Amino acid sequence: MGTAATVYSSCNLASSLILLN
Repeated sequence: MGTAATVYSSCNLASSLILLN
């Protein structure tokens, strides 16, 4: 569960950075 949350957060952060660029 902790790992899944970390992966989800990483993907979410990456998506945010892509959208900002």
